[in-house]
Amino acid sequence: MVSIENVLRENRIDVLRVALSGHNNNLNIFKHVTAEMWERDALRAYCQANERAKKYGMPLYYVGYSLGGVIGVTISSKYQHVHFDKMVLFAPAVAIRRTAFIMRILSTLNPLTIIPNLFNREGYFANSTGTPVSAYRATFELANFANRHPKRKAINVPTLLFIDPLDELISPSGLRTFIANYRLDAWKTFMVHKRPFSWQSIFHHLMIDPASVGQRRWQEMKAAMVDHLEGRNFTPDRMLSSTPEWEESFYELSDQIIQR
Repeated sequence: MVSIENVLRENRIDVLRVALSGHNNNLNIFKHVTAEMWERDALRAYCQANERAKKYGMPLYYVGYSLGGVIGVTISSKYQHVHFDKMVLFAPAVAIRRTAFIMRILSTLNPLTIIPNLFNREGYFANSTGTPVSAYRATFELANFANRHPKRKAINVPTLLFIDPLDELISPSGLRTFIANYRLDAWKTFMVHKRPFSWQSIFHHLMIDPASVGQRRWQEMKAAMVDHLEGRNFTPDRMLSSTPEWEESFYELSDQIIQR
C-alpha cells in the first residue's frame, strides 16, 4: 500500500496505515485470525485517526483495497460511532465471485491449513508462505455482513470505487447490484483497464501501483483519487454496466442467486 500512501502524503494528506492481525509474516497469528479480530484492529485505528482529525479540525477519509475495502464498509455499517467523510475503495471484497463454491471447499478444510501463494511476488503478499483457511473464512464473513447488512446512511458518503472489469475475485456486476440495491448515489466508479500482460499485472485484482496497472493508468488513478478527496470533479469512465463485462459466473450474497 506504500504507493497509495505516497500519493496521499504528496498531497498533504496525513496517513495512518493499518496492519491487520497476521499481515506481518507471523503465521502463528494468521492461522487464528477471525473477522472480530480484524474489526477490532480497524476500530482501534479509527479511534486514533478520528482523535487526530478532531484535534486539527480536519476531515477523516478511508482508503482500502480488497479486504481493507470491505472492512471500511463493515465497521461503518456495524458501529454507530464510526463515520468517514469520504472513502476510496480499490476492488473492495463486497461482491466476491463464486462465493458458494469457494465456501463449500473451505468448509472441508482445517482452518489452520495454509493455501500457498501461486506466484512469489515480493511486496504484494501479506505473508510470503501463503494464506490460512481461517483468514479466507474471516474475509467471507466480513463480506457477508457488508453485503447483507449495510447501513445506507453510514456508507453513502462520497466514495470513489476502482474496479477492473476482468477482476478475478470481485464481481463488477455484483458491485453494481450492491450499489443499486442500497441506493448508494454518492458512489462513483472508475473502471481500471490495465496495460498488456506483465508479471506484475498478471492478476486484474491487483491495482495498487504503477507496476500493476501501468504508469499512464496509474497517473489517471492518482489524479482521480486526489480530485475526489479534494472535492474537485472528475468524469468517471462510466458507471458499472448492468450486464457482465465478460462471461462471468459469480455468487451474489445479497440475493443468494447464482448468475452465469
